[in-house]
Amino acid sequence: MSEQRIEDLSAVIEVGNEFFEPGLTHLVLNANGDIQVTTRFNDQEKGYRSQVAPETAARLLERIRDGMERDVRVGERLGLPDEPRYEIVLLRGGEQLRTVTVWRSELAEQPALQQAIGQLQELTEKMSDGQAIL
Repeated sequence: MSEQRIEDLSAVIEVGNEFFEPGLTHLVLNANGDIQVTTRFNDQEKGYRSQVAPETAARLLERIRDGMERDVRVGERLGLPDEPRYEIVLLRGGEQLRTVTVWRSELAEQPALQQAIGQLQELTEKMSDGQAIL
């Protein structure tokens, strides 16, 4: 998968559950720097958009791709009570390349994913004025 051009990639990250606080967060990161975040909680939906430099998007997509390339064996255990579980999908031209599911506490075992999720969390909070969390 590492031979994939970053310019062709996008990532989708979902975390949470729309029926339990704080709800479901759905993030889409495109290589052109476009970030779309949608939150759903109890039949209420809010959307946010932002733009980062394409170079920033490329670095984030590289980290996500690199974190997913390892032989990831995550999400197979029971989570801690109320622990967020991330579903991360890497796409090329809308075609799904790889999906991983990881508990937040497992991110430490995947530093590239942890770093990307951390940066995207900061961007999500900033673009939504703290209304959305990743």
